[in-house]
Amino acid sequence: MDITQLSELKEFMEVEGYSKSTIRQYLDCLRRVQDFPEESCERELYEHIKKLVRSRRQSFSEGSCRDLRAAANLWFRMKTGIPVRRYEQTLKPVGRFDALLTSFHDHSINMKQIAAETAASERSHVQEFLEFAFHGVEDIVFTDITARTVRDYVCTKIAALLDSSKGRYITSIRNFFRFLEFSGTPVHPSVFLLPLSPVAWNSRRTPVTLTEEEVGRLLAYFEGDSAKKKRNRAIFLMLLDLGLRCSEVPQLKLEDILWNRGELLVRETKTRRERLLPLSSRLGEALEDYVIGHRGNGDDRHLFLRIGRFDGQPMDREGVRRIIRLAFNKLQIEGWWKGTHAIRRTTASKIYNSGNSLKLTADVLGHSGIDAITAYTKIDEHSLRSLVGAWPKGGPSC
Repeated sequence: MDITQLSELKEFMEVEGYSKSTIRQYLDCLRRVQDFPEESCERELYEHIKKLVRSRRQSFSEGSCRDLRAAANLWFRMKTGIPVRRYEQTLKPVGRFDALLTSFHDHSINMKQIAAETAASERSHVQEFLEFAFHGVEDIVFTDITARTVRDYVCTKIAALLDSSKGRYITSIRNFFRFLEFSGTPVHPSVFLLPLSPVAWNSRRTPVTLTEEEVGRLLAYFEGDSAKKKRNRAIFLMLLDLGLRCSEVPQLKLEDILWNRGELLVRETKTRRERLLPLSSRLGEALEDYVIGHRGNGDDRHLFLRIGRFDGQPMDREGVRRIIRLAFNKLQIEGWWKGTHAIRRTTASKIYNSGNSLKLTADVLGHSGIDAITAYTKIDEHSLRSLVGAWPKGGPSC
């Protein structure tokens, strides 16, 4: 593998948070194999990796083969944005639940108007459950599935997951049975009485947000005159000033910037609801610098385009994430919460603590209700301390 490819993978692994020892271990394996094809479709790259790992079983030790497979799979994910395991799901032969699950997936998107990514996740959850529930059973009768079946599945197959993950599985299963009921398929009513597993927001901890000092360092990091710096600053301010999701940023088009009104139209949203947001002066200036001076005039209408080897191609969600993760890594902004969502939480808290209602905060961030936004907002403790009176037992405030 040539030095350019190794450097590209090394940067990707650093952004993903891999340790230095793991990075060194994986790169050492890849140095011993031929270059990976650059311009290839997903299937060609997948087959190349399979052939490569198979051909090295005789000359590599068992541990080196494991490292080679892991490193090659990382390369696949970096190039395609898809984990190998998920891609392999698309190659599996048609199963007995596929037609039904496809109908459920289409119903979720077209009737319920939920995001495609969420619909795909629910389909995956339900498929795992159905394979458990009907294992060794020839006839598929959904009235045989009760709340006890779901409980057994949760207690055995997904017992090790976090409560929040269990809750998502149970929600997916209930949504699937709602779909069956809507389609006229008889189901057991006990399934709809399932309580949701509690979401793993620790009630004793307020949402973690970026400090003012960290925001200042990030703003300084994204300063610069190069095309990449101009683009990345505009992306960062989209997240910081407007609280956009990282999946919404790459979907923006040039025509979504309403220059004469100073507004941005966000069309491709998780909730399938458009929202119109005001541009801050610094975001407007950043967009102007990037679009007029550095974006280029290609045919693609996406606002943010890749720069470098794939120059002119639209960015994707993972590309946006990598920009932020790399900045966090370079600035040593550490913690389990680091990433694009930390910026979104920071924006939500800033909007709310400026005296706005939860409803307005939810509208800006694109939530369908105020229940979800409470997990994003953090009360300004310094402001609270200035409002309380003296504690009678001593001390300036309670």
